[in-house]
Amino acid sequence: MSLRKPHAQTSTGVAAQVLIASLALSMAVGVIQAQPSSGGPSQVGYASNLGTGGSFVNLSNSTSGTMCATVYEFGADEELLDCFSCSLAANSAAFFSVPNGSQPLDFVLFGSNGTCPGSGNVTLASGLFASTSTQHLNTHTGSYFGTVSPFQNVDFGVTQAQTCQATMSACQAGTASGTINVSTNLAAATFTITGPATYMGTGTSFMQTNAPAGEYTIVFGAVAGYQTPAPQSMFLAPGGTITFTGTYVPIGAINVSTNLSAATFTITGPATYTGSGTSFTQPVAPGGTYTIVFGAVAGYQTPASQSLTLSAGGTITFVGIYIPLGAQQVHYLSNLNVGDSNINITNTGSSDGPGNLCVNVYAFDPSEEMVACCACPVTPNALVSLSAQADLIGNTISPSTPTSLVVELLATPATGTTCNPSTPAISNLAPGLRAWATTLHALPGTGSYGITEGAFLPSLVGLAEVQHLTSFCGFIQSNGSGFGICKSCRADGLGGAKH
Repeated sequence: MSLRKPHAQTSTGVAAQVLIASLALSMAVGVIQAQPSSGGPSQVGYASNLGTGGSFVNLSNSTSGTMCATVYEFGADEELLDCFSCSLAANSAAFFSVPNGSQPLDFVLFGSNGTCPGSGNVTLASGLFASTSTQHLNTHTGSYFGTVSPFQNVDFGVTQAQTCQATMSACQAGTASGTINVSTNLAAATFTITGPATYMGTGTSFMQTNAPAGEYTIVFGAVAGYQTPAPQSMFLAPGGTITFTGTYVPIGAINVSTNLSAATFTITGPATYTGSGTSFTQPVAPGGTYTIVFGAVAGYQTPASQSLTLSAGGTITFVGIYIPLGAQQVHYLSNLNVGDSNINITNTGSSDGPGNLCVNVYAFDPSEEMVACCACPVTPNALVSLSAQADLIGNTISPSTPTSLVVELLATPATGTTCNPSTPAISNLAPGLRAWATTLHALPGTGSYGITEGAFLPSLVGLAEVQHLTSFCGFIQSNGSGFGICKSCRADGLGGAKH
């Protein structure tokens, strides 16, 4: 119903009801004690914060005969705003609505037996039950929530009340009700809705019609591998519809493993995480694609960024290998048909542990074929050497003898007295390698050759290249019948030589 302006009449009946309003307001502050039950001949209720949502009043007749409900609405200033009378058949229900934007209201309800007369007084009788919805402020969140509370009995000391005319249409048959919808993104979803009534459902779609109006709260059930949606509360107005939406977010675990305690990294995607050190775990992360970016550490090659997709209930692991700068070095040797080239290797002692290195040597011909491999143990500050002619091309796996070579060196920690060039991995490379090589160059216009010496140059290490070196060397070891295994390093350094 729509609230009308204050009545103009000043009959003693209306004046009596204004007095009743004063009594009702006094009751609210404890002057008159309301009974903690309803159903009596005179009852009171209230509705507040109507600017945040409308209200309604449910009426029900618990007797076996027709009853008349007479309701007076008073404003906060004790001004009579409206009144109406409504007939309810035996064991029936009716309701009336209070629209949004109305001022706070007090309701006074009188019950009487029989059909409501057009006017006049009626004798009060018990048997009517009433409840009203109202909005409350949550002082912690600043939001409002609705409740439905029963009217309470109160004795005004009167046995009769004046009915109101021509307001029969204010009541609507039945209980104030509406429709509740639930939408989720998961067929395995479960949920429970509580409020004036309780409902349970599953799946991606749910509808409950004719739900009693009032405040409802939904609680979603847990589903393995997914983050459970938070509970939600909504107020269902008479004739209205509310929709709860539950979005289950897939979750899983993210692991990070590095080989350096100084490592740092940032993971971005549906959520952002940062970490450091050799091990990191984020046990609950929303599903989706994540990218990790590793931070730089002085003296090390920074691992490349990586992207992985986390599925519901799954686990992804990022592995960041920091490679010491200089662990892989390369040089060329030319004109080996004219004279020898020599390689000198030392160990600066900067690797972890005792500081001993395995220097793994891989020799390639100009057509990119590995022709020989071997490994040399090198202790800190020692000097060892290799001859290209005697050690690298004197026992090649190929039938022909190359006249030029590309030589790659990989440094790994030495764990004993022997080294194997087929076993290095990108995760166990070591710092401390220094190497130089001599080679021959034709001197323009002279027909003779000159010797130059240069340092091996460090290169950025890639997983594919390390696997290429070790797998080909392993093939030579297994299938070369002894060919392709270069001689190990000798102590002392070597200089250049030519024919």
